[in-house]
Amino acid sequence: MKKFFIGILSALVLFGLAVSPAKTVTLPSPCQGEVPPSDELVIDVTQSITNDIDSGVAGFWAYDNYSRSIRVWEETDIDGEFDGSHFCAQVDYYNGTFDVQPGVKSPNDGSIVLSGDEDGTFSGGRRAIIDGSLSEVPEWVTTGDVGSFDYGCNLADSNEEGDRVCSNLVKWQDKYFGEEYDYSDLDWGWTYTTCDHGIWVNASSGNSGNIVPESDGTVCTPPTTDVCANIDGDQAGVPDGLHLDASGLNCVAFQLGGPPPPSPATAGQVLGASTLGATGAAEENIFLALFALGSILVGTGVRKLGVSRK
Repeated sequence: MKKFFIGILSALVLFGLAVSPAKTVTLPSPCQGEVPPSDELVIDVTQSITNDIDSGVAGFWAYDNYSRSIRVWEETDIDGEFDGSHFCAQVDYYNGTFDVQPGVKSPNDGSIVLSGDEDGTFSGGRRAIIDGSLSEVPEWVTTGDVGSFDYGCNLADSNEEGDRVCSNLVKWQDKYFGEEYDYSDLDWGWTYTTCDHGIWVNASSGNSGNIVPESDGTVCTPPTTDVCANIDGDQAGVPDGLHLDASGLNCVAFQLGGPPPPSPATAGQVLGASTLGATGAAEENIFLALFALGSILVGTGVRKLGVSRK
């Protein structure tokens, strides 16, 4: 009888370990106040872009290169339920550089013409609401780095109305939501900084400052070769499995557990609650092994109980 109870107890403990609720990512949604927030982070990727073009109040004025992190949370509906159709996106831009073209108009004043020597750096981001459904098999991975993209934009052929002429323009939303979705910006903003030609803030709340051809006396800060301020030593690049945070200063892990393995069976899979909770196959194997061991102990206890004692 004692062995029987030991078997039962072991099985219950191990079974409890095997089926314990999966951990979930607890980052708060950035869209609080717009829709009820949730913990369901479903997309966490980075992307690098070259040869994009930037627009100001009087048309396009510079070529942009930058990296950005794209994170998307599933939101609950008005009744507090998840129905798979409401999402919040936060896109942070970092390591941005802009290359001003000669003869273009300054971004915040169409009466000022730039020489092309007013290059600088920028950073910023946007928040948006997306109503639609995630594709069952997205074209891009849902965690990790999606790659580098040359947009191939042509500033000279683009117009003042903000229509970009690009040979390889990619909308990240299409890669996850297909073509049937509604996208609405909540707010956005970018800060453009030069060494000696001004600072311009371009934001949904209003623009301020400008990029100008004449010197404004700004003192330049020498660039650093260390890309990860939070890691000891001089990091010439972002280590594997990490990405820069929204500040563009610290190298941090992907919130969904890091880049996915190369197996085609997992590439492009939408991460559900169980995947968010335990991203490693090793943990699942341990749980299965413990469950099997508990079952063996139960069987042993039952057999011992059925044997008559003399």
